[in-house]
Amino acid sequence: MITDAKARDLATLWHTGDQSALYQFATQSYYRPEKSVLYLWEILQQLQNEYFLPCPYSLTGEQRYQLEALKSYFENEIKSCTYLKIEYKKHPVYGYLYPDAVAGADDFAAFETVKVPV
Repeated sequence: MITDAKARDLATLWHTGDQSALYQFATQSYYRPEKSVLYLWEILQQLQNEYFLPCPYSLTGEQRYQLEALKSYFENEIKSCTYLKIEYKKHPVYGYLYPDAVAGADDFAAFETVKVPV
């Protein structure tokens, strides 16, 4: 398990831009439960970059370790801070995994989730 400071450092390395959930976490230094799915989604896009990047690349062992550690950090935050239940689902056409809140999302007025194209 990584520390909060290490999670912020990794979020700084792996965010996808200044409008992303990981960027918000890295700069504001706190976990926002309503963005739980978005944190995981952004990490999964990096782990499965062959589906999302115009020029995909293979992750090194260290890069994969960093992303898996960050994913575990947010999964633990979700378990300890919310009543959310997250499931990883496979896209029916393209085959990539995406996080979905299957229970507990109605606890948040501003809950944000992934809009998966079909």
